[in-house]
Amino acid sequence: MKNILKTAFILLLCMALCAGTFACAPQETPVTPPAPEEPEEPSGGEEEKEEYVFTFGVFADTQVPGDEQILLKTSSLYNAKKNLKAALNFFKEKGTETVLAVGDIVDYVQNNGKIATAYEAMREVMDEVWGENDLYKPQNFMFTTGNHEFYYNFNDAEALLQWSLHTGAQPNTTFEVEGYTFLAIDFKDVSSNISADTKRLTEERLAAAAAKNPDQPIFIATHIPPSGSVYKSEWKQPDDAWMREILAKYPQAVVFTGHTHFSAFHPLSIDQNYCTVVNIGPGTYVCTPQQNPAGKPYDNVDSQYLPLAGDKSDAAVSYAENFNDMCNALLVDVYTRHIEIRRYDCLSGEQIGAVWSVKNASSAQDFTLVRSAREAETPVPQFAEEHGCTARWNPSQPRRLQLSLKAPALTGDNVIDSYRVEISHGGETVMDKLYQSDYWYTGVGNGEFNVLMPVEYIGMEMTVRITPTDGFGRSGDPLVLSVPAV
Repeated sequence: MKNILKTAFILLLCMALCAGTFACAPQETPVTPPAPEEPEEPSGGEEEKEEYVFTFGVFADTQVPGDEQILLKTSSLYNAKKNLKAALNFFKEKGTETVLAVGDIVDYVQNNGKIATAYEAMREVMDEVWGENDLYKPQNFMFTTGNHEFYYNFNDAEALLQWSLHTGAQPNTTFEVEGYTFLAIDFKDVSSNISADTKRLTEERLAAAAAKNPDQPIFIATHIPPSGSVYKSEWKQPDDAWMREILAKYPQAVVFTGHTHFSAFHPLSIDQNYCTVVNIGPGTYVCTPQQNPAGKPYDNVDSQYLPLAGDKSDAAVSYAENFNDMCNALLVDVYTRHIEIRRYDCLSGEQIGAVWSVKNASSAQDFTLVRSAREAETPVPQFAEEHGCTARWNPSQPRRLQLSLKAPALTGDNVIDSYRVEISHGGETVMDKLYQSDYWYTGVGNGEFNVLMPVEYIGMEMTVRITPTDGFGRSGDPLVLSVPAV
């Protein structure tokens, strides 16, 4: 009995000690995990960071003929094969995997009864650049028809068949790159008509692309610019009204065109009237307008819109040097909220002009390259005090007044398009000339002119008044030069 009590006592003591230990142990407070941080709201006006997506290239109008047609250095097509090679090499060296060839890549498909000589010449160039089995051909290469693909001795249907056979293309190509839609609007004949099927396909594809992402650009390739857009777009095709109507529904459309052969240097090679329209520039030979915006003819441009090395009234005048040695191309960098368009001279590899930045547009209110706004922010170029222009009697050709014109300093994306040259003696006007400058080749707009003067004024004292006009058709203040008698 005594041992039982002892054992019970020991057990009670142990229980008490244990209870005290637990009561004194520090109690852990449960830890509540922190709430996830709320994402920071962008401060006022701050936009989502843009990301680069991809780059594509664009060119047109190389007009490669069959070899038999390349006869004279003065031919507009003399450098066609060389220029096509320069364009393809340019994109190859840049690693451009999407390229749009926007019509008139060949010229005069059949020659001297031999079928497809132009395509054979084109293919010869492509094989040289792209290698065996088109190893270096861009992954996406879009051919579109121009009017010259239909310059064929048989008929339009046969010309279109030859185009498909030799390019591997089908009319109205469409594809996507990184989710961005590209589509071609092709012609059906030499008059550049657009078929009913092409119109239906175009309308369906535009609607589908816009529904997929209404704020994302839709890239379109068609050879002839719609009217009321880029420089000299009055050369419209028969279905121009349909083209304008459908494009006006899609301000996010970016349309790449060729056909005019006007230099990509010109500031009006891009326009945002109803959508964004871009003219690529010449692939082989340059054209210039025959008259200024007021309708006055240029004295150094012929009836084929080709620039001359002097006054067309001179019997011996020839074409301007390098007129058939022009190859412009575009590189377009696509970002999530805008695109950047860079213009290039493929022969030199140099970038020309300013970079055009085009915001993704959901309405016309998003347009930033409207002509009126660009004019307002671009001052009219003026001659500086040290202008560098000279006028004198030509010592080796006594009947000619020799002018060397240096362009005023440009301000912004602009060119000196032309000069009005008024020559007077004793207050009486002897000559009133309008000369297109060489902006199309230099991007600046200089000019060397030997003006053939009337015999009765040879060697007399003369006053020369020179008025420059810029790419927007605005005139700067005139410069007056005195020519001493000899």
